[in-house]
Amino acid sequence: CREKPSFVLQTGVAFGGSILYFSHILDQMEADPAIKVIGIDTKLTAEAKSFNHPRVILIEGNSTDSKTIEEVKNILPAPTGFVSLDSDHSYSNVLRELDIYNQFVGIGGHLVVEDTNINGHPVKPDFGPGPFEAVKEFLSNNPNFIRDDEVWERNLFSFHQYGWLLREA
Repeated sequence: CREKPSFVLQTGVAFGGSILYFSHILDQMEADPAIKVIGIDTKLTAEAKSFNHPRVILIEGNSTDSKTIEEVKNILPAPTGFVSLDSDHSYSNVLRELDIYNQFVGIGGHLVVEDTNINGHPVKPDFGPGPFEAVKEFLSNNPNFIRDDEVWERNLFSFHQYGWLLREA
């Protein structure tokens, strides 16, 4: 609500709950109807495909595939918005998504990496390197972003603690 993004983009749709949630939040804000919520998934579920919300745009494809990224660029109403990464949680995929999708976050905007709590942070200790480790590496190589712990700490609970990244420059 504070950022008033020109779009919301999420990788990993599953049943589409987050996509619909973002759409309704924008409706409650009385945001411009042109502000879209774009969801990307390798295989869209029947539930997600059944959404009939005017803000929702779904893309079926691999989030790191160049064809998918070109499709995203062609439908974005503006160059930057709010990005949430919630697809394949393997370290290599999350790091690749971070390298790709950070370009769609403007100064003062957020890129959120979901489920940074896995691999012992504090759940699923046997998962192996994943979102948390990818965020750590991404931040070490991208001085334009910092971790914004204040955002998730005010909610007192999160599955993506340490995954709220703020673009500073």
